[in-house]
Amino acid sequence: MQINHSQIGLIATFVVLLSTIWWVLGSLLINNSRGKSSVMMNSSMQLLPAAFICGLIAVFTHEFSGFSFEQVPAKSWLALLFLIVFGSLIAYLSFIWLMTKRPLAIISTHTYVNPVVAVLLGWLFVNEHLVTGQLFGLMIILIGIVLVNIPEYRKTA
Repeated sequence: MQINHSQIGLIATFVVLLSTIWWVLGSLLINNSRGKSSVMMNSSMQLLPAAFICGLIAVFTHEFSGFSFEQVPAKSWLALLFLIVFGSLIAYLSFIWLMTKRPLAIISTHTYVNPVVAVLLGWLFVNEHLVTGQLFGLMIILIGIVLVNIPEYRKTA
């Protein structure tokens, strides 16, 4: 079966929308189960189905054809290990734990901060160019994060 470019775009859009919906549903379930299950269980409830679905997609799109472990450089294995430890184990478990302690509106702001950090790090370390539209977008994101957090700061003051 041959898939053309317009179908790939449609499939990709569908996958992104579906994954966003599942992320929100998982976050709401975890938020509603405060104290009922462990951080590890909550993380597993989100990561295992995602891994299974990604594995199925990889199999059906023949992602493994021509793949060889020997061709993967050591630097790539180290990068993968770094992402597993810091991106999944530490960061994601911390995020799930925080969901049981703080309001979702506050916690979800990390989703908006990550692109800001990525763009600024790219500019700082890899000499990526920043255009006016990006700077404007970064400012809007940062202002939005401040506005979301204002009620929380007023409570503690």
